[in-house]
Amino acid sequence: MKKLYEKIIASLIFSTKRSDYSKDIWPFTVILNLSAAISFNIASIWMIINKYFFPHFCDFMSLEIFSNKTYNELANFIVYLFLPICLFNYLYIFYKKRYVLLEEKYQNNNHMKIGRIYFGLSWFGYFAIFFWIYIIFK
Repeated sequence: MKKLYEKIIASLIFSTKRSDYSKDIWPFTVILNLSAAISFNIASIWMIINKYFFPHFCDFMSLEIFSNKTYNELANFIVYLFLPICLFNYLYIFYKKRYVLLEEKYQNNNHMKIGRIYFGLSWFGYFAIFFWIYIIFK
């Protein structure tokens, strides 16, 4: 699992550095894309568990700082999922310049599309589960 995670990171680093739009801000882009994909995967699993197995199980953790429910859910997503995953990815990739080791370890081109595939499947899976839960079973 760790090897696959490192291949995804290396793939995102290589593809971001090659892009004309984000080659100057590649650390930010890598962390943002990777954290968003992982957060949406965890959110998808949590939505299924919360809807069908343990309804209202995590309501005690809910932040209710806005009057709008959508803003509260977005704040919960950012605070409980996105920011901790961003911090973990930052420490895992950039602490002691670990990204240099990852670039050297996975410099062949056999896995270059795995990051894009993972990111695409994460978004597709999130919207497919959203469609399944909130539109078909409502």
